[in-house]
Parts: sequence; C-alpha cells; structure tokens
Amino acid sequence: MKTAPWNLLVYAIAGSATEHQNVVAALADLHAGLSSEQCSVAVQVMAKGKTTRHWISAHRDPQVETLDEVVDSSRQAAPTGFLDDAGKRFPAAATALVLWAHGSGIDHVHDAPAKHGPGLGGPAPIGPASGLRRTGRGGGPALLGCAPWLGKATDAPDAPGYGCRWGPDPNTGHFLTNVTMKKAIAASQLGRVDLLGLNACWMAALEVEYELRGVAGVEVASQVYAKPWPYRAIAEALSRTPAPSAEQLARAIVAGVRAEITAGHRQDAISAFRAGQAFDDLAAAFDIYARRVTALIDSDWDAVREAVMNEALRIDDPLQADLASLVKVLGRHDQRAREAAHAVAWQLHTMRIANAAHRSHLRVQGLSVFCPKDTDVDLADAYQGTEFRTNSWASFLAKFQDRLKAS
Repeated sequence: MKTAPWNLLVYAIAGSATEHQNVVAALADLHAGLSSEQCSVAVQVMAKGKTTRHWISAHRDPQVETLDEVVDSSRQAAPTGFLDDAGKRFPAAATALVLWAHGSGIDHVHDAPAKHGPGLGGPAPIGPASGLRRTGRGGGPALLGCAPWLGKATDAPDAPGYGCRWGPDPNTGHFLTNVTMKKAIAASQLGRVDLLGLNACWMAALEVEYELRGVAGVEVASQVYAKPWPYRAIAEALSRTPAPSAEQLARAIVAGVRAEITAGHRQDAISAFRAGQAFDDLAAAFDIYARRVTALIDSDWDAVREAVMNEALRIDDPLQADLASLVKVLGRHDQRAREAAHAVAWQLHTMRIANAAHRSHLRVQGLSVFCPKDTDVDLADAYQGTEFRTNSWASFLAKFQDRLKAS
C-alpha cells in the first residue's frame, strides 16, 4: 500500500451512552472530512463488552472490525498494539495519536460532587479514590467537565497508582497512567508519534506533558474540562495538499476549537506545545525558580502564602494553578525570583505553538502546574514514579505544606 503523509489514530473510550454518541458523531465527522489520500484514519473504540476498530480512507466506505478479545485500555500492550497494527495497515510518513477519555491531570482525587456540562463523558459522579488524601475541604467547589474517577478506583497490574490517569476502561474500571502511556508509545514500532493529542480534561499540566515529552514531537491538550474536538476540521486539515507539518496540524486543531468557541458551541480551552528538548528547558528553568521561591518560605512567608492561596490563577481543577500566572505572582517582590520567573515565562512563550480559551478561561496561558492549597495532600504519592518528582517544585510544595500546617 502507498505510504500516506499522515495517519490519524484515535484511541477512544465509550463507556456510557453519551460517550458512545460522541464517538459515533466523531466517526461520521472524520469520514466526511477526509477528502484525499493525504491521510488515513484508524479509530479503536473500547466499549462495554467489545472493542472495535474503524478503518477510514477517503472515497471508501469505512471498514469496521470487532476484535476477538475485549481490550483493557489501561494496559500498556493495548495502545502499543493499536499503534503497530494501524501502522501496518496504513503506512504513513507521520502519525498523530489522540487519546480520548476522561483525564485527571496530575492529582488523583476530586472528592466533591461535580456539576457536569456536556463534556467528553457527560454527567457522572466523582468520588474519592486511593492516592491523594484530601479531607476537610468542606465540600469544595463544584467542578465542570470530565469525571476522572468512574468505576473502580484501581489500576491494572502494569499501571501503578501515581501520576495522572486517563480512562476508565469500561470493562475493568482501570486507568491508564501517563507513565504507562509513555511506555506504550515508546514500545511501539514507531517509538514516538509526531503529534500526541490528549482529548481529555486537565491534561495540559507541566508534569503530564513533561513525562510524555520524549514520545511526541508536539503535544495538544486542555488545561480545563474538555469537550470532543472538531474531528471533521482535523480530517479536512490533514486532507490538504501539501500535507501539514506536526506544528501546522496542531495549529489547525486549536483553530478548530477556537472557531467553535467563537460560535458559542463550547466553553473549554486547548493548547499546543513543542515537546522534546523544549520541555527539558522549561523544567530546568522552573527548577531554578522553584529553588528560589522555596527559600522565600522562610524569609517572606506572608507574600508566599498570599500568592499561592489567593493570587495565582486557579483553573476548574482547584489543585492546579496556571503556570504563567503562578510565576507572575509568587516571588514577585524578590529580584532573583523575578529573574527566574522571567526565564520560565519566556520559555513557555517560545515553546507554545497556539492556544485558545473561552472567555470564562480567558486568563489561562496553556499549561498548569500542581499547586494544592490543602495540607493533607499526599505530595509524595502524587509525584511517585514520575520524572518530575526530582524537580525542586516538589520540595517547594512539601515545605509550603509543612509551613501552612504550622501557621
């Protein structure tokens, strides 16, 4: 078979009626938008009791295949197998992989009942799970969008309970962690993808995208709750001649979301970043900044506390803060902290390809960072097993938490 410029691979969960409707609509949009042989599309749908693959090419009827075994979407072998099989059936020069389900960002628990809009999964309860311990919130603010904890709050044997989670699998209730996601892509014959899209809530977090930086050239995700992306517009962009680059495709995805926001069809946000060395450079700059603001806990506690507790912009996941906002306010009275913050902000600006946000999220700049206000959050558990655990920000959070308990 002739090698196409692009493959678009969508790894999707449809565990409820709403999710199933969203996936069916996306399949129709992908077929309608695919107008040339510039791109082929493969969609793996994990549903209750069955796993199907949809093979979509321009000017042909979609082919639907039901796998002999029901796939546990949380296991490393599942996305690896999908990537490899799609590459064999549809040879391509470049690959975009989109993972579509619920996301949790870096934290584990949202223990407050959520009021959900028409997000990826629709209405669903949020409950406590193993991992971060949060008590004494007094109910906490209601969240919008996707519920990260549905079904059983457990992991597959090869998916330890740390970091962000994506899922849950509709048959096992297990979640795919960002670490397992990284290993799954790295274990494929490709070893990496040109664009990695996380069509899930709260996954545009520094810790999450840093973990995945080595298996993608470009990363696209949402800081806030997320709705399904405009898949017809994505397929249309991939059908154009000449074929887009990964960065051009990322801009097209963001532009499609922006158009729907402008039209009043959605109220979320999306951002695209260069991965690889860019995230190494950002993490290094943030490490220097974190070391300086950690020292300020002793010398300027009142200002540090005010910045974290009241001034940094919170997204609709209250355990995360917008990174650009945080470095603007935390340590702003200290010259060394301001210089380090400027380096972080500049790196964030230079690596950001595009972002769009509804007016209700107008101040978000595309990337969040774990920044809980609670003293009962298990920080060691949050970062366990992730590469970001060695960043000095983890030490800042621990020291801040200890000082907050004592005050």
